[in-house]
Amino acid sequence: MKRATFFILIIVLLLSSCERHDLNKFNTLGLLAASVPAVYVAGDYTLGGNTAACAWINGARIDLTDPAVITIAQASGISISGYNYHVGGIYNNGVDFIPCIWTNGVKQELLYTNNTSILGVNSYGPFITGGGYWTDGAGDEIACYWLNGTRFDIVGGGGVSANVTSVKTCGNGIYMSLTYMGTLCYYHNGVLVSYPITNSYAEDIFVDGKDVYLSGYRISGPNQLPCYWKNGKLVDLPIPAGSGLITEAASIWVDTGNVYACGYYDLAGVSYACIWINGTRIDISDGINWAVAYAIKVKNGNVFVCGQRLYGGIGRAYVWMNGQIQYLDIPAGATGSVARALDVGYY
Repeated sequence: MKRATFFILIIVLLLSSCERHDLNKFNTLGLLAASVPAVYVAGDYTLGGNTAACAWINGARIDLTDPAVITIAQASGISISGYNYHVGGIYNNGVDFIPCIWTNGVKQELLYTNNTSILGVNSYGPFITGGGYWTDGAGDEIACYWLNGTRFDIVGGGGVSANVTSVKTCGNGIYMSLTYMGTLCYYHNGVLVSYPITNSYAEDIFVDGKDVYLSGYRISGPNQLPCYWKNGKLVDLPIPAGSGLITEAASIWVDTGNVYACGYYDLAGVSYACIWINGTRIDISDGINWAVAYAIKVKNGNVFVCGQRLYGGIGRAYVWMNGQIQYLDIPAGATGSVARALDVGYY
């Protein structure tokens, strides 16, 4: 698209002084590419005890809420469609959490009932889909999604809670991963697809042709183990011996037959951010400062990850690309930030 060269230059300049992690190991996999797209990130930061929703485009911060006016806000999903970007999130109006989608920074409030949350957003052509949940009078969470502003309930209630954790749209419809009664499931075009697999929780979904990938974790005894499922078939992801109390594969992507996942694991009291490429684990943090990875995407052979890492004494939002870390801008005085989702494209 237009102005791609301009933003490629910005990315290269920003990352030229960034911290490197395992770049040589990553290069040996033969998956790097020369082109560098523009990176869009959704998240939030804390300032004066209040939390502000924001987006970053190539590291430049765009505030979606004002922490001096709104005390609690969060951005948890982002998607690019043509020249537009859409951010899904919530803010608190003093009474309830209100679900919103910001398009190019302009807020649209969505239909809500009691406390509501958006956990993912995706766009395809003219369709903008946000997925999450709302809370009924009994305190149960109802999994739902909004399509161009209209809410559709999926499942939940009657003593059972459910959440939409991720949304993907493509030529054959809308796909959503759900957490529901510990059963592995996803939702597609009005049908809830469940596998006879329990103690399993899907945090993300990816569709590659006829194959459906779900990433997340499964419970085995006292351990929470990172894994993904391809069409319901379990693939455990390796973590070091002695870890496994708090781990997950938070996000998954498939590109030219290669399966990428990102997440984190605990070891000796430290949280490590990592990626897995075709089952091979690569740590993207140093093991000294705790870190987590929440989202992964592959574009033109470049691998992008975002999350949060301890840096300068506070948790900082970051983007990792092909072995380099870029910490994202926060205002002076901010006491923390987190990057929860990303998308990649060109202007």
